[in-house]
Amino acid sequence: MSIPKTVDEALHLYIDEVGKSRAPSTVRTYGYIVGKFRDTLLANDCPPEETTLTEMSNDWIHWFLDDLRHLSPTTERGYIAPILGFYEYVVAKNWLIFNLTETRYFVKRRQRKLPKRTQQLPHQQIKAVLNLLDQRITGSFEHERNKLAALRDRALFHLLADSGLRISEACSRRRGHVDWEERLIFVVGKGNKEALVRISERVATRLKRYLDARQQLDGLQGVKHLATLPLFARHDRRISNQILSISPRAVQKNLEALNKQLPSELLHEITPHTFRHYFVTTVLRRTGGDIEVAKRLARHADISTTMRYAHLSDDELDRKYDKIFNL
Repeated sequence: MSIPKTVDEALHLYIDEVGKSRAPSTVRTYGYIVGKFRDTLLANDCPPEETTLTEMSNDWIHWFLDDLRHLSPTTERGYIAPILGFYEYVVAKNWLIFNLTETRYFVKRRQRKLPKRTQQLPHQQIKAVLNLLDQRITGSFEHERNKLAALRDRALFHLLADSGLRISEACSRRRGHVDWEERLIFVVGKGNKEALVRISERVATRLKRYLDARQQLDGLQGVKHLATLPLFARHDRRISNQILSISPRAVQKNLEALNKQLPSELLHEITPHTFRHYFVTTVLRRTGGDIEVAKRLARHADISTTMRYAHLSDDELDRKYDKIFNL
């Protein structure tokens, strides 16, 4: 491919390239941000339709950062990443020779620091939710669908807590994805990466209880293979006797309802993804801080992601502190 004559041509080719591997929503976001970048160039007398690609310089990124000052530091980073990607794309295509290390260095120096936030992982609240779900099963139910929903939620949230599955992964599982003998569940995670995820004995027990209670309803579906049916189904009145997968949003709403039933002293707001954090810190606590084990069980691509939780699971420091100040 010949070198594009103008910046406008290169930007169009860049967006086309992004579209080959990213979701449509991501492509739209990139297109919007590139549009803002075009506005910056235009305001600085470098109209993309007329400016040649050979005129491209690091000054353009500095101009763009100046135009982003009205945004929060977090949003600013979201805007600058696609433009840095454009610079990398131009270099990868051998259209220009650029010192990308220098480019990234100046961006890092110019970017505002993100506000530091104390990460709170409400272990007691998650345990309270799991206990509440166990207790609900012992009660009486007005309709069979209510009982099925209670059994489903109990199995689902215990699975999230003991396996580290993302909510989208759990909601998309089918009955055939569970290996009951080995206590494994087949998952397709981020980046279409396939994995076999371990499930605990208590999760397997609760899953079987739910699926056993659903057996008659599953049999009405007229399918040859029960393995193709959703692992976690909807049980609301609107779908009658159909078996359809529950959505992540519905799980979120169910969790919000459960939170309202907890004692007032448990004030943390938790989401389905909080259960994944709970899983990682539980692994770290019970392995004495073994980062590699936590990384592999959580299926983190980069160990630095796992390291974020290390300081939250340092029980040894807690014991040392107590010995110094409390005992």
